[in-house]
Amino acid sequence: MNAYEYTQELVKTIFNDNLEGLVTTIIAPSGLGKTTLTCMQLPIYFYKQLKNTGTLGEKDVLLIMNTDKSLLNQRFLEICRAFELNYSDVRANIKFINLKDFDDQHSTIVYKIPEMIRKNQYNIRYLVVDPFNHFLRRIFAETKPEYRLNVVGRLTPKLEHQMNILSDLARDYNVMVFCTILPKKQYANTIPQAWQNAYFGPLEVAHLSDIVTWFNISKQHENSIEARVLKHRLKPTPSSKHVQLCEFGLKLVAER
Repeated sequence: MNAYEYTQELVKTIFNDNLEGLVTTIIAPSGLGKTTLTCMQLPIYFYKQLKNTGTLGEKDVLLIMNTDKSLLNQRFLEICRAFELNYSDVRANIKFINLKDFDDQHSTIVYKIPEMIRKNQYNIRYLVVDPFNHFLRRIFAETKPEYRLNVVGRLTPKLEHQMNILSDLARDYNVMVFCTILPKKQYANTIPQAWQNAYFGPLEVAHLSDIVTWFNISKQHENSIEARVLKHRLKPTPSSKHVQLCEFGLKLVAER
C-alpha cells in the first residue's frame, strides 16, 4: 500500500470513515506523533481525497493552528513527497496559523475564524488546534505557585468557550475539527482510570468531543504506540489499536 492507502486504513479503523461535522480530540504526550498526524498527515490526506473526488473548491481551506512551534517545515515537505505531492500543489488550500499566546488563540478561535466563514472568505473543511492546552500549561508553569489557582480559574473558562465555538463550527458548517491535548506529566505514558482529570484543561474538551483517543507507549508491541479510543459517538468504545511512526506519519501495526 502507499501513503494514501495506509492513512485511509488508519482513519477508517481508529476514527470513522467520515469525520465531517465531528470534533476529534487526541490526548498524547510529546513525541508520539500527534502533530505529525493532525498537522501534516491528515491535512495532506484529506487534501488529496478532496482533490481526487473533484470536491475541492478554490475557497476550500484546511486550517492548521500550531501553538508550540512543533510543526517543522522539513517534516511537512517530507510527508508531501510521501503522498506524491509538492508544497506548490497544496499551498492554496492548506493554510497555517502560528498562534503567539493564549490571547491570540482565544481571539482567533472565538472571533476571527467565525468571521472568515461568515464573510465567505474561506470554506473551512478541516481545522486543527495543536496542542489546544499548550498556552494554559505554559502560563501555569510560569506563574508563582500562590497565584496558579487564580490563573486557572481565570483562563480555563476561556478555553471552554473556545471548545464550544469549535464544536459549533463543526456542526454548523460540517467542518472536521481536531484538537490535540497534552496530559499531565504524571500521566504521560499511561492512561489513568479517571482519564478526564488527567489532562490540563476543562472537562468540556471531552464532553464536546465526538471522538476522544489517548496515545501512549505500547507495552505489547515494541516501538509502537497504543491508540485507545475512549469515546466514540458513532461506534462502541473503548477500543484500541497499535500504530507506529513512519516516513509519511502514522500507520497501523499488523495485529499478531
